[in-house]
Amino acid sequence: MGQGQASILFNHNGTAYEFSSSINGNGEIQNLAGTTILTGTGSSVGAVSVSNGELSLAQTGALTAASYTTASNAVTTIGGDAQLAVAGTFTQAADATLNTTIGTTNLPIITADTAALDGTLNVTGFSGTVATTASSLLASEVTLIQTTNGITGDFSSVNLGGGSSAVDYVTLAGGKSTDNLQYNVGFGLTWLAGPTAGNGVFTLANTSDTFNVDIALGDQTGPFTSGWSGNKLTKAGDGTLILSAANTYTGETAVNGGTLRTGIANAFAQSSAVTLAAGTTLDLNGFNQTAKQLSGAGNVTLGSGALTADIAAAANLSGLISGTGSVTKTGTGDWTLSGNNSYTGGTTISAGKVIASNGNALGTGAIDNAAALELAFDTDETLANVLSGAGSLAKTGTGTGTLTGTGSSVGAVSVSNGELSLAQTGALTAASYTTASNAVTTIGGDAQLAVAGTFTQAADATLNTTIGTTNLPIITADTAALDGTLNVTGFSGTVATTASSLLASEVTLIQTTNGITGDFSSVNLGGGSSAVDYVTLAGGKSTDNLQYNVGFGLTWLAGPTAGNGVFTLANTSDTFNVDIALGDQTGPFTSGWSGNKLTKAGDGTLILSAANTYTGETAVNGGTLRTGIANAFAQSSAVTLAAGTTLDLNGFNQTAKQLSGAGNVTLGSGALTADIAAAANLSGLISGTGSVTKTGTGDWTLSGNNSYTGGTTISAGKVIASNGNALGTGAIDNAAALELAFDTDETLANVLSGAGSLAKTGTGTGTLTGTGSSVGAVSVSNGELSLAQTGALTAASYTTASNAVTTIGGDAQLAVAGTFTQAADATLNTTIGTTNLPIITADTAALDGTLNVTGFSGTVATTASSLLASEVTLIQTTNGITGDFSSVNLGGGSSAVDYVTLAGGKSTDNLQYNVGFGLTWLAGPTAGNGVFTLANTSDTFNVDIALGDQTGPFTSGWSGNKLTKAGDGTLILSAANTYTGETAVNGGTLRTGIANAFAQSSAVTLAAGTTLDLNGFNQTAKQLSGAGNVTLGSGALTADIAAAANLSGLISGTGSVTMSLSME
Repeated sequence: MGQGQASILFNHNGTAYEFSSSINGNGEIQNLAGTTILTGTGSSVGAVSVSNGELSLAQTGALTAASYTTASNAVTTIGGDAQLAVAGTFTQAADATLNTTIGTTNLPIITADTAALDGTLNVTGFSGTVATTASSLLASEVTLIQTTNGITGDFSSVNLGGGSSAVDYVTLAGGKSTDNLQYNVGFGLTWLAGPTAGNGVFTLANTSDTFNVDIALGDQTGPFTSGWSGNKLTKAGDGTLILSAANTYTGETAVNGGTLRTGIANAFAQSSAVTLAAGTTLDLNGFNQTAKQLSGAGNVTLGSGALTADIAAAANLSGLISGTGSVTKTGTGDWTLSGNNSYTGGTTISAGKVIASNGNALGTGAIDNAAALELAFDTDETLANVLSGAGSLAKTGTGTGTLTGTGSSVGAVSVSNGELSLAQTGALTAASYTTASNAVTTIGGDAQLAVAGTFTQAADATLNTTIGTTNLPIITADTAALDGTLNVTGFSGTVATTASSLLASEVTLIQTTNGITGDFSSVNLGGGSSAVDYVTLAGGKSTDNLQYNVGFGLTWLAGPTAGNGVFTLANTSDTFNVDIALGDQTGPFTSGWSGNKLTKAGDGTLILSAANTYTGETAVNGGTLRTGIANAFAQSSAVTLAAGTTLDLNGFNQTAKQLSGAGNVTLGSGALTADIAAAANLSGLISGTGSVTKTGTGDWTLSGNNSYTGGTTISAGKVIASNGNALGTGAIDNAAALELAFDTDETLANVLSGAGSLAKTGTGTGTLTGTGSSVGAVSVSNGELSLAQTGALTAASYTTASNAVTTIGGDAQLAVAGTFTQAADATLNTTIGTTNLPIITADTAALDGTLNVTGFSGTVATTASSLLASEVTLIQTTNGITGDFSSVNLGGGSSAVDYVTLAGGKSTDNLQYNVGFGLTWLAGPTAGNGVFTLANTSDTFNVDIALGDQTGPFTSGWSGNKLTKAGDGTLILSAANTYTGETAVNGGTLRTGIANAFAQSSAVTLAAGTTLDLNGFNQTAKQLSGAGNVTLGSGALTADIAAAANLSGLISGTGSVTMSLSME
């Protein structure tokens, strides 16, 4: 038939209707009913659909179609040498049937871009036989359907003819290729047979049976009729299964019978677990393998292969491992090996833990342990392997584990049960070493133990050591924590008279770099005897806690049973030199000793010539405690001196915490630092050319008449001096607090410096005479502080409290960087000299109380500026004075006019406190007023400074901002005043000497007969009113009228008048 777009519909009742014409074009072919047989060669059509009946392709060669669909209950038959080539999708619906015959030239029978399968497949013409390798099975397959982009779905029923299989791991079936591009028919692995026939069991019944899986097995998708998981391989039977491809299945590999041999590296590396039943063998055959969760009672033959056991959860392998290969443990789980293994290639523990149940469990090679090795020996076993790596070594089980490998090195060692015996020659090196309660460590012969970290003996643990000729110290460690029992053999020694001599006779069992804590509760050894309380025979730690020694030693170091801190030197001539450092000891002690207190008893002299680190009290109860090194007891929590005792620094610098008591201190040339955290009192005498420094936050009271000359430094806290000699004769550098608690009159002649505070307490007078002194905050809270030095005392601030007195006499001055404060009822006594003005300088001043001044005189002037020029400044500030003295007592002249006052008072800018004549306007609440009375016509007064508002209330009733001109004379305003109240001219003349002399005044009122004389200056007058006259001269008058006002007087002159009216 010709080409075209028309559809061909076959709709008939025939059972073998033949259509022999060749069909070409893009038209659709539909078989609607009946059986239609196409025999025309070379046909090419559009979409083909078999919706009912049967369409049989019987042509020679391929029918080409755009797509092909067989509907449910319809049939497509491709027979003889016919083929079907589909450009698009080949579709078999559910319950559709596809009949194919395998010929010699028609393979693949169907080609398509994609295929969607379902229904039934019937195949004829297949034959084949079972092969013994997986690849041979695959080579015998026939491809029925070949696609370009994949097959989805699958036939629900496949019927095919051919050979048969007698083994469970080979199946005759049809199925998709692993890449889903083909549908193949033939013998194949049951593993790949799909949901109906698929299984993972490989049964090789006879010992001589072998099968080689030389293709990679991957996970299969179920569910499977057999109940198989789709990813588990099971080896059954006595034969041998060989895996010679790198399989990717992820389930278990279960060897239930015979041998599983590998023919390639990592044959089952993705398998989740490898289990070996008793009597089975995993033969690596010389190939490196990774086996996850390797467990069971079967054997492993390595050959020369390397086995990596990847153990994520606990697993146990009790079978034998043999061969020249190696074993590596990875994964975080525990792997127990309990076989008497003979492999020689060594063991590597990369992660997790290996638990060895016997001494042969790890073969004969070296063990490189980067994780954890546990020797779970319930019987006595010997581990001869050489150990290396930073992994931990644990001894568990009730038996004894003996290590004999020379040159071994491990990480953390823990002996939690039984005994670990070190019997190698030389040292076992470990990161740390711990023997738990009731466990035992034995170091015998010439063995040693070198611990990079901490060596620990728990309570009730036992350490057995033998002193040899070459193994001292037996144990070296960074630190050691001791308890339990020490058993030592092979010791003897004699007594000496100094600490270092005692130590020289000792034998060191344990040497540490950074110290030993704790102590053995029981030590078994031999020796002589001691007649003094501070020497004992025992095993004990060195004074620096770096060694554990056996021999004569200080009682201080003798441990809980014999330890004590008393040094009794009965006679005045007795001396003992502690020339090793004493540190805190751990108890409890049978004697009741705290483990950190040193007590000096008896009339003799105890010398401390090492920098001790003990932290308890240093109690000098008798005789002399002398130092032979700087900071001999710097860590001691307190130094107490009983009456009649002496602390002799012997010229060495010392720090003494909480130094107190009635004993004396001899400095020599040494510097004493008293570190006082809580209140302490030293009433004894301090002498020598050395210095004293106070640190710590507590108060330190000195009440002795001290004579030391090297000066005093107060770095922190407070020093309380009970008398003027308490701080010796040198300079005082005060960075914290100094209190002069003088209840009687005392003189402090020392020169003061530093930013620390100075407080005067006590009812007496403290007189300072040191020239050039400088202090921080000064507070006079009681009694009197008298500044009698020449020149200024410099202070950060200065406060005189109520009822207290400050006196500044002679030519003394006070320079305050901050605020000078006089409280209510405080008294300030000052004397005006020839060189001490101003007497007080300060940033600010807050005044109250009483001021007494001597030495002032002066006369009245006729201008405001002249008045100010005649004043004497007692107090000069930078940023102002607040408050005022409530009482001022001073000498000087007198004033006969109301606008000038003789008083002490602040300057108009509040920066000075002056004594002398001043404007009453500025005289403050008690004397302040705004009236300027010039009685006679010839009287004049020039206010040539600016008047501003003043703060009351005022005794006179003045508002603080009103200027009143009274009398017949003339008042001249020649400054630009800022007061805001009324300007009332009640008599005489008010003349201006500057423009806007009263521009801020709220009103200007002129009484009858008075004159406002602008004197040629421009002026603004608010609310200008009254009956007085205005003389302009050449000045311009601006009348700023906000409310009704009336001026009835005369305005004259060449100037102008401007009215600024804002009335409504």
